[in-house]
Amino acid sequence: STKACLYELWEAVERVAALFRIFPTNGRAIPISMPKISLLYAGEASDATAAQEEIVISDVRAKAWVATVIVEMNAWKTQSFRQKWFGGIGSLGADAVRQRILRTMNFVDRELLDGIHYVYPADDAVGTSCNANVIGYVWKYVSNVQGYVETSGPICSASESFNRQCGMDRDGKYFVYLCRHWFNNIGANMR
Repeated sequence: STKACLYELWEAVERVAALFRIFPTNGRAIPISMPKISLLYAGEASDATAAQEEIVISDVRAKAWVATVIVEMNAWKTQSFRQKWFGGIGSLGADAVRQRILRTMNFVDRELLDGIHYVYPADDAVGTSCNANVIGYVWKYVSNVQGYVETSGPICSASESFNRQCGMDRDGKYFVYLCRHWFNNIGANMR
């Protein structure tokens, strides 16, 4: 049986370009939810602008890293890395581990291309998981299903992202909550 490849033109351009380690932009703004800042707090406004710029840069870096991992995995050049980071005692064989990592990387790649909805600073969100050791987190529905499951919620609008625990928006874009620790304490090359 044949399966259709369901990409919009721009998605196809991004995927082909990524094979050559080129990461074009379509010019659309990356959705970032931030709390409203009063004009009285000009310092916070400049910090917010710097954080927004860093989120955009990090989004592009993430696309580049994930695309590179996928290319290397497809060329079977990752065995030593898989052994170092995922090897050892476990119930899965090397092939099963490779397939699981590749599935995860393809998921991340697809979501980065579809667009992530970032929330910053997540420290101000209801039920935050931010602390001195957390740089970011996501919300998902709890499931009893074993194995790989992509969440389908909780669904929220961008305006609700600080007042509710949001997993994805109505368009299927995942929310990623970024903590101040991510911006203030993690080096630019590690974000």
